[in-house]
Amino acid sequence: MKAQKRPEPRKRYVFPTQRMISEIENLNCVLVPKGYVRKKGEHTDSDLEWEIQFPQAERYIETFMSHAQAKCYLFLLTLHKTYIEPDTFQLGLLAEHIRSFMLWECEANYSDWPEHRLGTKLVTLITSLNIHIAKSDLRDFFIKEKNVFENIPKKYLRHAQKMLHEVLEAPVMSFIKSLRNLRYTRGKHFYHPFEFDQLYDILIKTGIQSTNPQLISDMHIPPNFKKIRHLDTDIQVKHFKEAQKRERILKKRQEEIEKKNLKKEEEERRGSIDSVDLKWTCDRQFDVYKTRALLIFFINNFIEIAKKCSQISSHRQTLLYLKQARYLTRIMKDECPALEVEEQEYVKQIQALEDECNKKAVREKSSPRVVQNGGVHFSTNTQISNSSNNNEACSSTEKVPKVNGVVKPRKSVMFVESH
Repeated sequence: MKAQKRPEPRKRYVFPTQRMISEIENLNCVLVPKGYVRKKGEHTDSDLEWEIQFPQAERYIETFMSHAQAKCYLFLLTLHKTYIEPDTFQLGLLAEHIRSFMLWECEANYSDWPEHRLGTKLVTLITSLNIHIAKSDLRDFFIKEKNVFENIPKKYLRHAQKMLHEVLEAPVMSFIKSLRNLRYTRGKHFYHPFEFDQLYDILIKTGIQSTNPQLISDMHIPPNFKKIRHLDTDIQVKHFKEAQKRERILKKRQEEIEKKNLKKEEEERRGSIDSVDLKWTCDRQFDVYKTRALLIFFINNFIEIAKKCSQISSHRQTLLYLKQARYLTRIMKDECPALEVEEQEYVKQIQALEDECNKKAVREKSSPRVVQNGGVHFSTNTQISNSSNNNEACSSTEKVPKVNGVVKPRKSVMFVESH
């Protein structure tokens, strides 16, 4: 009877690792002329005190954050910039506090950051941060005896707690509102901006409105406005003229109604700069029209990002976004089998982009690499050794170093093609 193998223990991810700690120990700290400020009364030695900070160590650890951790960190900073910073004026919850909080969360469980449930994880993080603010206790990541909330007035912490609570009440709309405030780098060497207004319209509209608003206006046309075919040519021409006249009247009425509605919406929004309705509640399950509109919206976004990635980024990243678009097409097919034809069109488009991306990667891999150094060009299939013609390879625009009027010989360089 064969002895059964004992199951291997699950790997436990430690953050930061011992290697990272050894590297951090060699990094310098800085002293900042920032003294302790009491919540009440005065502290006479505040002008003489200095605060120890570790910016190099913080930047070093941030480079080891996973993709999901970095996104959560940026989301928290965006929420802070939108809802908390404008009212606290750098006196309450700060970005450095959020950084310390994120480092503690990464250390607590480095592997519990699922990409496919990032929204749920972000809500958990906001709840945890709110608990720290309610207790007025958050330890510095490098000096555990230091409470970073110790000298912050409670009124500013309560304001931050209130704003984070409102974000938890309406997370979707709060995220959309904060992300709309971001400004993207313009130019051809960056991804196209995310259409938050279009996403917002899809979410707040109901039923068939989220698919095609024009269908709603067509549904209001009375049955007698439909075009009827007559065998008699004169009657057909007469009916056609009457139909055109009715259509003009209907279009004019429709424009008047839209103008009134637009004026009413402007009056409602006049008191608010932002038009996002934070009181909107997300349905537990969307209807087929809204589901289709959301899936198509994100499929098109992933495809556009993948096209840009093929120009400015790596082959691997391009395939990653195409894979995300392909996953959404499968969801579309599972949610509504009637959309199979539309799903197949997207699959063909994605497959064509994947084939083009793979061909481009093969061409780049097979083509010889050329290394340029000033006016000298070296190829991977060329070997260069000590030669008296080194100076001849130098272009006329390149300055040749001289020692006591004598041209200093170049060092020998050897490029060997690796297999």
